[in-house]
Amino acid sequence: MKKLSWKDAALRVLTAAGEPLHYAEITQRILDDGLKATAGATPADSLNATICVSITNEGPSSPFVRHGRGVYRLRDTPPPADSDVAGPMSAFGIHWQRDLVQWTARPRLFGRQHAKADRVDLAEQQGVYLLHGIRGDTVYVGQAKLIGRRLAQHTLDRLANRWTYFSWFGIRAVDENGKLADSNGVADPAMLVDAIESVLIEAIEPRQNRQRGTSVGSEFIQAVDPRL
Repeated sequence: MKKLSWKDAALRVLTAAGEPLHYAEITQRILDDGLKATAGATPADSLNATICVSITNEGPSSPFVRHGRGVYRLRDTPPPADSDVAGPMSAFGIHWQRDLVQWTARPRLFGRQHAKADRVDLAEQQGVYLLHGIRGDTVYVGQAKLIGRRLAQHTLDRLANRWTYFSWFGIRAVDENGKLADSNGVADPAMLVDAIESVLIEAIEPRQNRQRGTSVGSEFIQAVDPRL
């Protein structure tokens, strides 16, 4: 099969779907179906940029319509009642294996946006991380400007024998060359990360966190609806 351009491949996927899709899902289907080969680190971002350029430059002639943040549909496809909106996190990883990382003072956390995409080092992500025990239970929640280095410290501190997996949520975007952008474009990144950490601590109540979240406001106790 002849490989298509990102634009033509997106058209084919959205036509088959018949509904709005997030650009990450469009990319996933393109690569899974073999419609497009990629040598880039961030194929989803390349696809998103292609659609954005089409919408901006072609105007009403573009076959794409923005349905929500990062979500697109074809112009001739009727919009559904609601739309999806992306959150503030730029990248994340769930239940990564600790033993697949070489833990040095400057570790490298390798990941791929898709099995066919280039490998990216995400060790310098800024955000929130979770440590999980061997059964997948969350034992600790923390934040860091350099998540990789902070995780490396946890291989030597009091938590060293308590975690087998880790998850992370980062606010730094990844460009098409696999480089992490700075966090200057995020409104008060420190406050954002602090708030996310606090919410996770309050919600999960990890047994190794010695203090509760500090940025979640006042706690409310549920009251019974008087109509019940």
